[in-house]
Amino acid sequence: MLNTTELDQTLKTNKEALEIPKLIVNSSKITVASTNNLNNNSQVPEKKTTFFRIEDKFSRLEKYEEIDRNDELNLPFVPPQGFKGPVVDRKATDKAWIGLFLIVYVLFGVYSYFVIAGGNPNRLAHGMDFRGEICGIGSLKNKPFLYYAGPVVDIDVTWCIRQCPPSTGRDTCMYDTDHMTVTSFCYIQMQADQLGYYCIPKEPKSRELVFEQLGSTRNTMRRIGSDLWESWDVTLCGFGLSIFLSYLFTVLAKYEKIATGLIWGAIIFAEAGLIIYGWLFYLESIRAYNFRCIDGMNPDTCGGQIVTIYQILAVVFLILGGIYLIVTIFLFKRIQRGISLLKTAQHIIQVLSQIRSFPFIVAFIGLIVCCLAFILVCFAMTVGTIELTRAKYIDGHLLYKIIYNDYIQLGLIYVAFTVFFTLTLILTMNDMFTSYALSVWFFTKQKDTVRIPYCFSFKTLFRYHFGTCVFIAFNLMFLTIPQTIMDYSRSIMRFLPQTSSCVRYTQASCMACIHAFEVFLRYISKHSVVQVAIWSEPYYQSAKKAYFLIFRNQEKIKDLDFLQTLIVFQIRMATAFMASIPIYIYINFAESTFMGKPTSGIESPIIPTLYVFICGMFFSNIFQGSYDITCKTIIQLYCMDSEMFFGEQRFVEQFIREFMEFVGKIEDKEWKIGFTRQVKFNQDKFNEKLKNYNESDNDSESDQEFDINEDEEPQSDEKKANKKNKNQDDQYYDYDEKVDRGNAFIGLPLEYKPKNEVSKKPPEELGNASQSIIQDQTMVAGDQTMALGSNKQLRLKTPILNTSQQSFQILLNANDKSQISQVSDLDEKPKREKIIKKQRL
Repeated sequence: MLNTTELDQTLKTNKEALEIPKLIVNSSKITVASTNNLNNNSQVPEKKTTFFRIEDKFSRLEKYEEIDRNDELNLPFVPPQGFKGPVVDRKATDKAWIGLFLIVYVLFGVYSYFVIAGGNPNRLAHGMDFRGEICGIGSLKNKPFLYYAGPVVDIDVTWCIRQCPPSTGRDTCMYDTDHMTVTSFCYIQMQADQLGYYCIPKEPKSRELVFEQLGSTRNTMRRIGSDLWESWDVTLCGFGLSIFLSYLFTVLAKYEKIATGLIWGAIIFAEAGLIIYGWLFYLESIRAYNFRCIDGMNPDTCGGQIVTIYQILAVVFLILGGIYLIVTIFLFKRIQRGISLLKTAQHIIQVLSQIRSFPFIVAFIGLIVCCLAFILVCFAMTVGTIELTRAKYIDGHLLYKIIYNDYIQLGLIYVAFTVFFTLTLILTMNDMFTSYALSVWFFTKQKDTVRIPYCFSFKTLFRYHFGTCVFIAFNLMFLTIPQTIMDYSRSIMRFLPQTSSCVRYTQASCMACIHAFEVFLRYISKHSVVQVAIWSEPYYQSAKKAYFLIFRNQEKIKDLDFLQTLIVFQIRMATAFMASIPIYIYINFAESTFMGKPTSGIESPIIPTLYVFICGMFFSNIFQGSYDITCKTIIQLYCMDSEMFFGEQRFVEQFIREFMEFVGKIEDKEWKIGFTRQVKFNQDKFNEKLKNYNESDNDSESDQEFDINEDEEPQSDEKKANKKNKNQDDQYYDYDEKVDRGNAFIGLPLEYKPKNEVSKKPPEELGNASQSIIQDQTMVAGDQTMALGSNKQLRLKTPILNTSQQSFQILLNANDKSQISQVSDLDEKPKREKIIKKQRL
């Protein structure tokens, strides 16, 4: 046990130890770091206190960012021995998902068997009489219209007639009940209007009852299928038109003189298409209201649910058109850069003929899928059993009525899922093939000799990566919308101050969603296809590699991926609009379809028009999607090439490199010097700063550092002022290590002649006079790693100036003169070549 004197002495010693400044040793120098007194009282605290504030803790999002920085997949790519493109020794990836694929299609096959066995598409357009027979079919071929005899008395009593009654008053009698018994049971004829193949009574009460029956969910779906079935030939022509227009755009886009105008024309027509569709839905709402509502009916409710749906769709399309116009105006200048990237992709597509022709195979398969799905849906809507039921006002008081199978119709949801999954899977395999072909082409020195064999490539991808394609298709179908919502929500939460208690509590309450997004959702994208095609790795690992690759190089690629995706989507919309709007015009004004069916049997021409638009988006995605995946692939391959190779080892083509280096710079207005006077001012300022820099003392130290072997000497005010000015210039350019390869110095101006020992620090501001960037090196601010082409690394002790604040960045690689990108007219080429020669020696 310690006595009182010893205890007081121990506490005093501990207090003095806490007050002693900490010494940080670095390269035989000691940096003094001041330490605050932790306790000003001489008494021992009764309980432990926390020596940090709530603000010092990481928020949830900041913790995930720290995890990302330490992730083993968030490292620059290192080329394996003898790397020449996609790996040859491939392995099967995500094989378990093939089992799920088989389960989906086995269930789909069983469902299709029962649907085709019990369905009859003729029931879609035509009604059934009291005998359970279809109007316009068989013995009733000359009587295609269904007539409601007395809806107020019994709405189930119907029979087939030649035409809808134009007047009221005469008696209309039933025909034989069972083809043998003659009946004289008659009703008073009511005037009726034709709606498809139905006669709708003009009498208000009867009209309301008939529309109530036809407006049920089951009958509404059946009438939509009726419009599609009656216009199948016109719809098929719309499919062909969308394929033709998509390919025509690809052909015309190869001419650079009209490519820009063609793309802007597509953007304008996409805007016009949204407005036209809003107008068409508005016209349909008016037509439906005028047909349904007559004198004696409630004007507020007579329109029914269909009129409300048309009005809502009209408003939605007009709002989308307004938003689309605002976004286009806001991104007007930036869209031009996206168009330049599409031109670069078009140049590559023209070189690789396999990319141009393979979409035709995919389009043919997609066309078959769409046609089979259409037939299956028409059969599924008509599956039912005919049962004998009692009736009041009919001979024998019995009639036949069809009872539709509710379970089969609920199965249409599964049909829709299977169809969309199949189309997404086809597009994913197309993207995989395109990425593989582009990777082989990109990582080949003699690119004009590259030929991609169809059978071998498709067989290889199908054999090894079909499971991955299935996995990607499932993710894109179900998780794209949640991912988009979470991405925007996370951006908003990250923008808010992370030290706020409200923000902390909000993040904690949404921890499950945030964790799901950070762990998996954010990696879902088409970029993963590129990594799978190159490295033959599972989907999750490839997706993370692609995500971190884009993240590390976001300063180079900026928003190129977003811009080209937006432009491609606009082109797809324009193509779909151009293919579908003529369908509406034809059905509205022609008397019959191409196969001779009367267009009067089509209740609403907007239904086949909308169906052609949806399928047209798919067919356009096959051809214009080649631009999308080509741009995504080129962006990743360029970034990988810049991380793995340098100088003459690089595989990137000159036209790709020039474009990416141009885009990698900050916005044009921030980099261009607009006036000659400003250029002269920057040159004088640069020369003055450079002269002072070369004449400065090499061994000067900051006021926070001193030599361990020297005593501190008193300094004059003038000398202290000089040191203070120099420290302001040196705070962002301190480094303790030199790169071995090519004497590449970080932060040195081109005109500076390096010495044996690197201790100089360039000034912080040199104006806009010297602007050079080597695009094949990745710079990370803070105490991070700067990865060079040969996997050499340089640890920076202090932050590097951000490119948006610093007037220049110079990463001079002496082994490759071509890596220096000229940005300013003030760079002197002879001096540069002279320095490079000296460094090589």
